[in-house]
Formats: sequence, C-alpha cells, structure tokens
Amino acid sequence: MRVAATCLFGLALSSLACAHHNVVRNSSAIYAEADGARRSGDEAAALTLYDDVVRKTSEALGAQPNSGWNDEARLLLGRAHYRLGHLREARAALESMTRSADAAALAGAAEVYLALVDEAGGQRPDALRRVERAFEYPLEPDVLAEARLLQARLELRRGATDRAWWAIDRAIEAESSARVEAVLTALGGALDADRYERARTALSRVLSYREAGERVEDVEAMIAAAADRWSAAQTLELLSVLDGGNWPSAPLGRLQLVRARLHYEVGEVGEARAIAVSVRRGIDASAVEARILLSLWQAVGLRDLAGLPSLRWELLPAASQPGVAERLAHLDDFESYVEAGLENPIAWYAAAEVARDGLSAPFLARGLFLAYADAAVDDPWVPKALLAALDVSEEEGDRAWLRGRLEAYGASPYVLAARGAPVSGLDELEATLDARLMDVTQR
Repeated sequence: MRVAATCLFGLALSSLACAHHNVVRNSSAIYAEADGARRSGDEAAALTLYDDVVRKTSEALGAQPNSGWNDEARLLLGRAHYRLGHLREARAALESMTRSADAAALAGAAEVYLALVDEAGGQRPDALRRVERAFEYPLEPDVLAEARLLQARLELRRGATDRAWWAIDRAIEAESSARVEAVLTALGGALDADRYERARTALSRVLSYREAGERVEDVEAMIAAAADRWSAAQTLELLSVLDGGNWPSAPLGRLQLVRARLHYEVGEVGEARAIAVSVRRGIDASAVEARILLSLWQAVGLRDLAGLPSLRWELLPAASQPGVAERLAHLDDFESYVEAGLENPIAWYAAAEVARDGLSAPFLARGLFLAYADAAVDDPWVPKALLAALDVSEEEGDRAWLRGRLEAYGASPYVLAARGAPVSGLDELEATLDARLMDVTQR
C-alpha cells in the first residue's frame, strides 16, 4: 500500500508539473500572438495579450517555484512586463534568471531584454554595453532580431548611421517577421538625422513589404515629420516612391492622398486632383476619403449655386459611408435653407453657416451672409453677418469694403465685442438669434 501510495503521489506531482509547464507553453503562444498584434500596430490588443501572459505565467511560477522550466517562465514574464512598461518587474524577473540559467540561449535572451529595459529607462550606454555582450551568446532568431534592432536604435542616437543600417539588415536576416519594424526604425532614424537619401531608400523598402501597410498610420506620421523638416518639393520627391509600392490599395491610397494634399498646398491643384481621382476609382476606405477630399476642394472654389449638382455627384456613389453621408446631409440642409430664405431671410444666415462650417465653401458663405444683410437691413444680427462675411473673405479689397460697411454699426454689441470694448445685451441677442434659427432649421 505504501509503495502504491508513493507512486500515486509521485504521479500526481508529475502531472501537476506537466500542467504548469503546459501553462507556460500556452503563455508562450499568447506572447507570440501579442508580438504579432504589436508589429501590426494593434497596440490595444497587444497590451491585453501581454497582460494575460503576465497573469498566467505568474500563477504557474507561484504554484511551482522550483521547477526545471522556471528560467523559461521568468524570461517570458520579464519580456511581457517589459512590453507592458513595467520596467521594475521586468528587471526583477530577468535578473533572477541570469543568476540561475543553465542554458546559454536563455542567459543571452535575458541579457538582451535587460538591455531593452536599460534603454527604456534612459540608460543607453548601459544598454549598448549589455546588448554587445549578449551577442556572445547563441541567441534564438527572434531574440537576435530584437537585439539587432536595439543596437540600431542606440547607434542612431549616437549618430552612427552606417552601423545602425548594418544592424537593421542583420535584424531582417535573423527574423523576417521583424523586417517591418526594422525598416520603420531605419526611416525614423533617417528623418531624425536629416539624411534625405537614406529616408527615400527606407521608405521604398517599407513600401516593398506588403504587410507594412498595417502600419500606415506610423508612416503617415513620419511623412508629416518629413514635411516639417524639408521643403514641399523634397517631400513630394520622397513620396514619388509610392508609385512602385507593393501595399494593398487602401493603405497605399492613404499615402497617395497625403501626396495629393501636399500638391494642393503648394498650388499644384491639377496634379492634386489627378492623384485623388485615381484613388477615388477604388471601393475601399481610401476611395471614400478621396471623394470627400475632392468635394472639399470643389466646395472651396464654389462661387455660386450652379456647382452644387457637381458637388453632390462627387459624393453620391459613397452616400452610405461615414463622412460622405454627413457632407450630403449638410448639402441637403444648405439647399433647403437657401430656398426657405426667399420667404424668411434669416434662413440665408443659417445656410451661410452650413456653407462655412459644414461644406467648407467660403465664397458661398460670404454671399449668403451678405444676402441676409441686404434683405434684413433692420435686423440686429446684420452686423454679425457682416463680421462673418469679413472673416471668410480673403481678398483685401473685399475686406476693406466690409470694414467700411461695418462703420455704420459702431454701436452694435457685435461690433463692440469684435473691437474688445465692453458689451451689454449680447447674450439676449444671441438667445433670440438661436431661437430664430431653430425655427428655420427644425422645419
């Protein structure tokens, strides 16, 4: 009986150890999933998964503190804590295993992640020394890639661009799944170092990796940084590599629209429209954004109501999409208020506000503010309409004419407020105006 009991007890212990080891293996799979989410730019999902790793691995370690798989578990725990930004906990887990790790690969991995913790804590010289020591160990491919990327970032901060790019190439060789993060590191480093040709090469490489399209928001932010650093012409030349990009149409279209906006900002309206029209031909989110952008540019130039059907035509093919539906609703309201103004001029004031705020059509807004002012000369809100027309007028001749017209309303609370003078009765005027406008807009 005692022998049988001893055997059963040993079997129970063995089963328990296997169960906890399986928890660690499952946590490793979750960690790999978290890394995939992080690389694709889904930070929220990644953090949730890293948190799961910490919880499950901590439970396994607490239940079996002296098992043979503890070094593996502590490495996993340290890595997950690092990803969550828990630097103290990460360091404690990693340092505890460096004192006991039997396998050289595990000891080397601990050194790499301790170096990452050093970097995150601002101890960059320590991080560089530690990661260089880690290369003496036999590192697994994913850990080696992480070490090379860290080396690249640290070298970039020291201004050693060539050494950094060498490390980036080695990271890609070590682990192909790290290639997007590697080339984004290269692009960011080139921008920070003001190395235009390096940046162009890096952007071309980013665009060559189809999966990098998932990081389009990061690339957009870097292009915005480039536009702040360099001239519009240089930034547009940088974006010329988009034509050879291998990304899916939706993220590539987003970058093409960045390019189109730059052309528009420098006055190359025809080129801007041509790019936006080419993106509009698709059926994805970028195509919808292109339609909105084209309608905005069209609205900015509208000087009379004759262009409204064309504006509507641009939007209708994507009428159910967010953004487009809102602009069409503004267009419906605008046309309704314009018609209502024939009987009640205050509706033209409402139409002018929609033109200005909803359609981004300054010329139409100016015309309707003035139409209201001419049709309702005795209304106390005429000075407000004239001030609004002044605000959307760009030509100095128009502005001078409007300032002259406002001289007749020097005692108006609106004019006094615009001049910074003490005002009384303005709140009552605004409340009455809101009621008048609500009567028009809620019919």
